[in-house]
Amino acid sequence: MEALGINLFGLIAQIVNLAILFFLLNKLLFKRILKTMEERTHRIQEGLEKAERADAQMAQADAVFQEKMGEIERERESILASAREEAEQLKAEATARAREEARNEAQRILAQEREAFEAERQQAMTDMHNQIVGLVLAAARKVIEEDLDEKKQRKLIERFLSEMGTQDEVQ
Repeated sequence: MEALGINLFGLIAQIVNLAILFFLLNKLLFKRILKTMEERTHRIQEGLEKAERADAQMAQADAVFQEKMGEIERERESILASAREEAEQLKAEATARAREEARNEAQRILAQEREAFEAERQQAMTDMHNQIVGLVLAAARKVIEEDLDEKKQRKLIERFLSEMGTQDEVQ
């Protein structure tokens, strides 16, 4: 080996030094590094499991949330439908009330107009009766004032009747 330029004693010393170094590193450093790496691996594994559980819980919570939102949406639709139905009912009631009030008002006005018309008709009848009585009295007065023969009486009555006809046309 010396021919190759290798020193046997140096080689053995280096092998022993390497073995001692390896032994010391193994005792002092490698075990701690391996232990730390195993702990980290274990923590990472636990973290991944926790993350998976959290994802599962989130998915479950999301499903519950979606279900609750669906229930809320159905309830909202139900409330809206109920409100629309109630509004339609109130509208129908208000319309019916307004129609009834309009009908009652129209009947009241019609009754007032009938009463007014009847009062005017009665007044016209009374006025016409009073005019006829006045005309008859005037004619009777003329007949009484004049001592008439039958021919004059006929002319007077005919004239009276023709005057009454023209007065009726005027009124």
